[in-house]
Amino acid sequence: MGFKPNKTLSKLAVFTMFCLISISGLTACGTTTEVAMQNTASEGETAKPIEVDNMEDLESGKFYIQHKGKYYQLYRDHEGADGNTLWYNEDWKEVPTMYEGDQLIYYSDEHFDEKFTFNRYLYQGYTLGICNLTETDSGRFGYTGDHDNTDINMASDAKKLYKVGDTFAIIDKIGGAPLRKGNIDTGGIIKGLKKNKIYNTQVYVGTNMFTFQLEADSIALILSQSEDITDFTFLENRILQLNIPYKYKTGYYDINGMGLFRYVKGKTYNEKTNFNEPNIAAEETLSDSTDNQPKELAVSDLGENPEYVEVVNIEKAKKITITVNYNVSGNNSPTPTAKLVGNNAVYTLSETAGNTLTGTFTVPKGSYKLVIKDLRGNDYTYKIK
Repeated sequence: MGFKPNKTLSKLAVFTMFCLISISGLTACGTTTEVAMQNTASEGETAKPIEVDNMEDLESGKFYIQHKGKYYQLYRDHEGADGNTLWYNEDWKEVPTMYEGDQLIYYSDEHFDEKFTFNRYLYQGYTLGICNLTETDSGRFGYTGDHDNTDINMASDAKKLYKVGDTFAIIDKIGGAPLRKGNIDTGGIIKGLKKNKIYNTQVYVGTNMFTFQLEADSIALILSQSEDITDFTFLENRILQLNIPYKYKTGYYDINGMGLFRYVKGKTYNEKTNFNEPNIAAEETLSDSTDNQPKELAVSDLGENPEYVEVVNIEKAKKITITVNYNVSGNNSPTPTAKLVGNNAVYTLSETAGNTLTGTFTVPKGSYKLVIKDLRGNDYTYKIK
């Protein structure tokens, strides 16, 4: 059974409900949550991202998710001609997931640009591997069959669409129902298709019809926001941690065009998880909202005597010695204190001669914070061995 064309067409917006008009087996009307449902928990659980066991084996210039002592490289497939669409097929399983408590890591053995561009993508679900479809005067949608047109995902069944030759072609019907504006989503993508279902597709060059059996085998993601981030923390020895802004919601993010990761603000996700919730309200801009977000400070007001916090990653359970050296200005300054704070224990450093705090502890692997107090604005250095 076909669908009736949508006669009241509103302009598509990035963060709106995705109304999936039913077309002969296509899905019914739903929200962004239902679109995200297609990214099931089972897909995440069976994922096999590129895994690195040891920090020493990290590749320079690459980004990783550090999860339970291992490193998982961010993964990016190929994009549409406009750079706003990402395509994934069977390689979707290579996209790593960052859960609450994990760290976003970068390693470089040379000078790097301290400005990191975070790109937020909306998960559009399964579709035919073609984007940026062009609307014609009659309200139909078409594409160019030229092999220079990279709007077709060559890793998908949609590569058959090149068979029409170097000319403009109209996709008139899918599954026996007319393809019109109500079934075209952001980025010129066909929406409402079911994963791996095969659709009878009628394509016209002039008045000559071509018929293709095309599988909805492509996952599409559409660029929605970009923001430059300069907030990072050098971790001891070899790597840095990128600090994700507090306002960022569960979703899909790419860094510097180098790789995609699935960000989950929690310990798990399932078929009801919404990966397309906006990071900010529609009336806000990125610059307006950034300064108003909570900052991860050690104290509520820095004032003249802040706490200093260093992030320390311990790769495996071992005995370590931490040494903090500091300068003192004035005879009335209190003695600084330093503690290594973990999830299950706190280790306190002791004062020694020469403006030094030190401590030797046997600690389990994990992420710790070295918290230094009462420095009164004086300089300090620390080392761990």
